Amino acid sequence: MRRGGISLQKRLGVIIPSVVDPLDYEFLNGISDAAKRLGYDVLIYTGIYNSHCDLQQDSYIRGLENIYSLPAVQRLDGILFAAERFRNPAVREAIRRQLMQTNIPCLVTYDDLLPFDSIQPRQQESIYRLTKHLIGEHGCRTIYCISGPEGNQASEERIAGYRQAMLEAGLPFRNDWIFYGDFWKTVPAEVGCRIAEGSIPMPEAVVCASDTMAAALCEALMQRGISVPGQVRVTGYDGGWDAWLNQPSITTVEGRERQFGEDAVLTLHEMITGEPAGFSAVKQTIRYGGSCGCEPAKMPQTPDSPVDAYFRARVRNQMHKRTFLASDLFAHTGGASTLNEWITKTDSVGHVLPNWVWLDICLCRDWCMDFAYPERFRQVGFHDKMLLALSKRRGQNAPDQYEFDTRDILPALCKPHEPLLILMTSLHSHGQIFGYLASAYAKPADIEPDAFYTNWCDAAAHGLYQLQQAMYMEHRRRQIPVLSSHDAETGLYNRRGFAEHLHDILYRPYAETETPLLILIGILPEPHSAPDYDPALLLGNALRDILPENGFLARMRQNVFAVTIPAETGKDDSGIASSLSVSAEHRMQHLRGKADIPVPRLISSEQRLTQETLAKAAAAVEECEQALLECISAASAYAPDYKEMLPKLRSEIMANPQREWDIELMAKEIGISRSHLQRLYKQFFSVSCLDDVITARINKAKSLLRHTDLRIQEIAVQCGYQNVSHFMRQFKDKCGVTAMQYRKQNT
Repeated sequence: MRRGGISLQKRLGVIIPSVVDPLDYEFLNGISDAAKRLGYDVLIYTGIYNSHCDLQQDSYIRGLENIYSLPAVQRLDGILFAAERFRNPAVREAIRRQLMQTNIPCLVTYDDLLPFDSIQPRQQESIYRLTKHLIGEHGCRTIYCISGPEGNQASEERIAGYRQAMLEAGLPFRNDWIFYGDFWKTVPAEVGCRIAEGSIPMPEAVVCASDTMAAALCEALMQRGISVPGQVRVTGYDGGWDAWLNQPSITTVEGRERQFGEDAVLTLHEMITGEPAGFSAVKQTIRYGGSCGCEPAKMPQTPDSPVDAYFRARVRNQMHKRTFLASDLFAHTGGASTLNEWITKTDSVGHVLPNWVWLDICLCRDWCMDFAYPERFRQVGFHDKMLLALSKRRGQNAPDQYEFDTRDILPALCKPHEPLLILMTSLHSHGQIFGYLASAYAKPADIEPDAFYTNWCDAAAHGLYQLQQAMYMEHRRRQIPVLSSHDAETGLYNRRGFAEHLHDILYRPYAETETPLLILIGILPEPHSAPDYDPALLLGNALRDILPENGFLARMRQNVFAVTIPAETGKDDSGIASSLSVSAEHRMQHLRGKADIPVPRLISSEQRLTQETLAKAAAAVEECEQALLECISAASAYAPDYKEMLPKLRSEIMANPQREWDIELMAKEIGISRSHLQRLYKQFFSVSCLDDVITARINKAKSLLRHTDLRIQEIAVQCGYQNVSHFMRQFKDKCGVTAMQYRKQNT
């Protein structure tokens, strides 16, 4: 189906502040029934808690309500906005402004909210029938009516039904028999008090335009000794739990919200397609209670009310929840050290939530704060890219841990499927927006976004928050040596400290014939010995002891130290460096105190630092260090046989691809520089070392895909990938198909 040349997604959004009241469920039942017949998915966007403007607003409530920013940026064919249900005008206005920025057809229920079209339920006929019942069945002639605000469309339509019945029966329609209120308790309580006091004549009956008003009137009358229905008969209108719980039970109307939900979807469908869809066939019916005086034996037999169905569903869900009453969800979802671990932990408690068909957890691409600026994190809205972190299904989970466009809502909606009913709620913690939870259900009665559901979401989000904090602390820990100017082991300046002092080294006052000389001293590897001391610490102490007063000393890497001294130009620089190395070896021997046990041999390289620019000087330092590393490799008397070492390294890679293969560490193990290892490896095997690592990992992944039923993310971890998206990209690059496609083709 197409709208103005645009293909329809067959998705309807419903924006509703909470799903609590039986009437909420009836409304959703009507929406779901009509949408299913027309082939639409229904996505319910709810903040769970219907905040009030007079109550405190905090980051937690704002986090819940952030879900309302989602419909306007997603691919929906139409939106139903239940604006009248929002108790906070600021939230309602914010949603209106967001919806105005999109061209998605939007239909507002009850309220007139420009520039959108609005729809009202059919109300006149049922109030007419209630009034006719009081006149015809009970012989009432003096009948008052308590309605909503004067001029309000719903209020006036209900009064019109009352007027029609009174005039048809030849009874007076008097303005002083009409009382305007706000569909709430205050005005009916006042009317009941005035009737009891005698300030207004006692009527035979009162038609109330809501069950809440009817219950308040009954209470006010009976507290003052007036019998309901003995002296005054009362009817309501809504079919909610006020009528069901009141004593006596309220005679009311049922089916309005279900009919209204269907009418709203049919109207929105016409707005989307331009095709007339008619009206709902659902009928509003009178449910007789004790408040009008009908004897139970004479009451027409009616099926269970929506309130009955509501409470049965709640009791059934409560029995499920009691099973997990002692579950410590925060402990189960907390303490993860990686995103994969958090996903596994959250997956393990998904069964605690009742009734779902499937659960999808979608995280913003920027779910994790910027560690360089920890005060910067997402507080509003959603990223335009989402990560499908978990796609939980009954039995085996669906593929997950890949990104998708936020406009697509959920990857599951992009595949052929039967119409779905999906609850969309926010995932947030400590004022930070992480993403959203999408849970699919078979029918509205299965949905219960209550305190139990909210606690589950909070536990999952808090676990993610804890993971983020752990990652940040690990980042800080790693940054300590990077940010520090001193080496933690020797107390000398480190590479950063050397770079910070390079300016002073270059431009300090020197004698006319002197310039700074850089000498790098390294330790030759001893592959066949394992000293009972740290040679690097010993060398550092030795150099500190022999360093000239005007010299500078720094530890550049594990076994390499830098010394700068002023030296006369024209002197033998290599001789100066060699002399310093010999002095350092002698001092090391002295510090060891064991003349019969040789200390490691040293090797040096040198470089004059000119006073041209800092950049050129820094480049000269790098060049000198690289030359030293090459010399260490070439000059070692104990250099290993690379024809044996490299094949052994390659075999180790092939056997254990899951290890964290780092070029720097591999080079260190063999005792050569990083660049030297890369050159030798390519010469020996005609392929780079990293390419061999990738090939080994992909080969292992293929084997696991063919011979196990492990999930993709589990296979990725077993093959050495910490990021499943990275694994999936490399697999497709190497194999030409996705991992899932490979598994289907080879099992």
